Amino acid sequence: MSRKRILYMLLGAIGPAFSPATFAQGETPVPKPPYVAPVPSYAHWTIRIQPASSPASPQSASPTRDTTSLPLMIDTVKTGGVKQVTLSYAGLPPEQINEKDGIIFLPTPKGTVMVHDSGGVVPNGSGSSTPDPVDPEMTGPYPLYSPGFLFADWLGGKGSSSFKNVVLYNQVRCFHYQDGGDEAWIDVDTMLPVATKHEGIEVDFQFLAAPTSPLQLPPEEAASLQKTEDASKAFNSVR
Repeated sequence: MSRKRILYMLLGAIGPAFSPATFAQGETPVPKPPYVAPVPSYAHWTIRIQPASSPASPQSASPTRDTTSLPLMIDTVKTGGVKQVTLSYAGLPPEQINEKDGIIFLPTPKGTVMVHDSGGVVPNGSGSSTPDPVDPEMTGPYPLYSPGFLFADWLGGKGSSSFKNVVLYNQVRCFHYQDGGDEAWIDVDTMLPVATKHEGIEVDFQFLAAPTSPLQLPPEEAASLQKTEDASKAFNSVR
C-alpha cells in the first residue's frame, strides 16, 4: 500500500472536523489553520530523533534541548481515547507509557503512577494522593508528552507568521515553516508532519497503517483506573 494511501486512510478517521487540503491544478497552495492536522482517532506513527545537523544560531529564539537523554525513536499507537507510546533508547530496553482519556500511566522506580495529562497526580482508590514522583517544575505528565504530534505542536501558534514557501522534502510536497531555529515541513495534501527541527534536534515522521481494533490497557492498569473511578463516584455521591 502506498504511503499516500495510508495517510488518507489515517485522515479518514478524523471525521468531519478536519478534511485534507485540496487544490486546483496549477494553484499555489496557501496554508490555513490549524496548520497541522489533528491526531486521527485511529493512528500509528513513529518519530526518529537526532541532533540537528546545523545547530541553531545564537540569535535563534529556540532553546537547544539536551539530546543525550532523548530516545532514538518514539512509536505511538492510538485508538480512540487509548494511546500506547514506546520510547526506544540506545542500549536500553524500550519504555512503554499508556494513556486512557487523559490519564497517563507513568512508570517510576516506585511503580506505575497515574497522572493527569495536565501533570497533576491522580488520587488512588483509597481517596488519598499517590506520592508524586514527578518533578514539580514539569509542565506536563512526562518530558516527551504531547496531546498532538510531538515536536510539531509549536507550529500551531506560529503558522501564519512562519510560513515560507512550498517545497519538496523527501519527494513530498510540503509547506515549509521557519521561526528562528525552528523549522517544519508539513505535507500539503494531508497536513500531517513530515519533519521538524526544534530546540536543536531533527525529527522525521513516518505514518504506518492504522490499527483495526481498539487498544486495551494492561489488566493491572485497567484495574487501577477502575478503582479510582469507583472511589470518585462514591465520593461524589455523598457530597
